[in-house]
Amino acid sequence: MGKKVIGIDYGSDSARAVLVDVENGNIISTVAAVYPRWSEGQYCDAAASSFRQHPLDYTEVLRKVLKGVLEGCDCKEDIVGIGVDTTASTPALTDAEGTPLALKEKFADNPDAMFVLWKDHTGTAEAEEIVKVWGGGAVNYCETCGGDYSAENIWSKVLHIIKTNPEVAAEAHSVIELCDYIPSVLIGKRCRNAYSTIAYKALWAKKWGGLPAEELYAELGGDKFVEIRNSLTSEPCFGTEPVGTLCKEWADELGLSQDVVVCAGVIDSLAGAVGAGCSPGKMALNMGTSACLIAVDPDFKDGMMIKGVFGQFPDGVVPGMMCFEMGLSSFGDNFAWLKRFLAGTMKSLLAGKVSDEVIAEAEDKILPSLAEAASALPFREDAPFASDWFNGRRSPEPNPSLRATVSGLGLATDAAEVYYAIVEATAFGVKAMVDTLVDNGVALDSITAIGGIAVKSPFIVQFLADVLGMDIFVPNLTQACGLGSAINAAVASGCWPTLIDAQKAMCVTEGVKYTASSARDFTSRYARYRNM
Repeated sequence: MGKKVIGIDYGSDSARAVLVDVENGNIISTVAAVYPRWSEGQYCDAAASSFRQHPLDYTEVLRKVLKGVLEGCDCKEDIVGIGVDTTASTPALTDAEGTPLALKEKFADNPDAMFVLWKDHTGTAEAEEIVKVWGGGAVNYCETCGGDYSAENIWSKVLHIIKTNPEVAAEAHSVIELCDYIPSVLIGKRCRNAYSTIAYKALWAKKWGGLPAEELYAELGGDKFVEIRNSLTSEPCFGTEPVGTLCKEWADELGLSQDVVVCAGVIDSLAGAVGAGCSPGKMALNMGTSACLIAVDPDFKDGMMIKGVFGQFPDGVVPGMMCFEMGLSSFGDNFAWLKRFLAGTMKSLLAGKVSDEVIAEAEDKILPSLAEAASALPFREDAPFASDWFNGRRSPEPNPSLRATVSGLGLATDAAEVYYAIVEATAFGVKAMVDTLVDNGVALDSITAIGGIAVKSPFIVQFLADVLGMDIFVPNLTQACGLGSAINAAVASGCWPTLIDAQKAMCVTEGVKYTASSARDFTSRYARYRNM
């Protein structure tokens, strides 16, 4: 039998593992599991934009998906590598050994000792301080973030906790990103920092010798901030590089060899781009809880900053090419909100009168029903109009404090029109990102869309194609991020010499093509959106 690899993908709500054939990219098995505490709403306060996840959620799910994907597997001896991708920035403060503080008894229920999920915006004020101090000197350390710095990024979150929770700060000696934590768990020791997170989420760059200067950390967060900064000064590791091999504990539990290579973690959007076959001119768009747009360009020089691009850094996806990442702070979350909004009263009125199964079935039909109704609506210049900033705006003009709106409502407005308006606004958000890149010389000829919405929501994909005026290809692939991590593992374990070679062999080429239509003219409504 041929060699196999495992890709592990940590999303916002759940994690999944895929077992993949390195010869052709065929997914042999896949298993997913939700984070138990997160699914119950623990340690979160949506009103305060505070979203925290317990490290036990991650390790418990890691064990479940790895055992699940290997259940009944008769090829364990053929497994040679494991790759990991996760949400980012999703950091946690740790002790000197790299153990998240929430695993200590005194901090077991302290949200500030847990992993701070990417969409947490509690560090908004601190992000503004970082831009002012770090971006306004002789060296613009915010260059790799398009001249700005997000509340979603690592240093905003760390600085916020240092300033607001002295008890946690006193015992914090380092910080670890989730995409470093999972490989560290698997190899049994703290691994090197992943390039994909530290390169712009933490502002590390070769051209200024690593992280921003110590004195800048001292100015904002004192000695504690400097201490945490200095714990991350090692040379980072790319996703196609090994950080170690499977430790004895995990090897014995899973029935795998200790020779199985574990490669450096990567951001989930970048892993998805790898799995989607992202290449020059071929943009990858991950349509999930949020939206991430990834493009690469071999001719774009480091230091040619594009304002408003959330992340731009060399070698992010394909070695030797500049990587661009832009995103919407909410995408699928926008529609999840509408579903909750419409279902809330129904659920309370029917509770105890019909079975939970009947209620759940009705709830699951809300969005498909709205999509069907919205598809029949005629185009109207005076239709209800929305903005998509349910969790602030990430790109191209970052502002985490913005909130969504729906205007133009009348007594005849129905739920399908509101759904249509949110779809339109979300599509406009994507177009604003694409326009920013194209207007600044990044070549974009085609789009490959991945993620849950790309697979499950044809109406949204077609709407997006029409707004962009670009065809969109959706591969027959439900686990693009997991496949991307598996491709990284195939390279790290020596099965393929380069990432490009692995992609050519393992990426999916069959799927559905959505052809752009010009039947609707969005010009004036899009201009209205950009002027909001």
